[in-house]
Amino acid sequence: MAYTADRTWVSGEIPDGAMFNTYIRDNLKWLSTDKPMFRGYSSANISTGANTWTDMTMDTERFDNASIHSTVSQTARMTVPASSAGKFLAGGHLEWAANSGGTTREGRIRVNDSTVVGQQFGGPRSASIAARAMVPAFYAMAVADWFSLQAFQDSTTLNVLASGNYSPEAWCLWHGI
Repeated sequence: MAYTADRTWVSGEIPDGAMFNTYIRDNLKWLSTDKPMFRGYSSANISTGANTWTDMTMDTERFDNASIHSTVSQTARMTVPASSAGKFLAGGHLEWAANSGGTTREGRIRVNDSTVVGQQFGGPRSASIAARAMVPAFYAMAVADWFSLQAFQDSTTLNVLASGNYSPEAWCLWHGI
């Protein structure tokens, strides 16, 4: 079910059951339970080369109630579904393998492979403590726009670890018109 565009009521108009169902009941249901939302993760480590932004591909979904994501094609994308343009909260979490080399570990959220809308910078922690980044972004999106989560590091080839419920993990949620 999609959100139905707001209706301007006319003074003296008597709404019938179908109008109440469409503009009130169905829209409230959509806002409370059906608004587009997705959370997914990679079940395996993702190798990141030095000095290269790498898309975080998600092969498993925790939930996806509006076909925002595919585990078959373009698995790094979180795409705004039809009739769901609006403001979205998107983000992700990354954990790199412990490594003291290099000077940076970064995560970012991009829109349509071009616009960076959120970025988190950090450095390596130590040879025994993993570096982590949590990247949030709040952005107005049109239908068919997409978010992607990317990782960057400047050491040698280094894995973003598949760890528990937080790495690499990406999510987005429709927040409002």
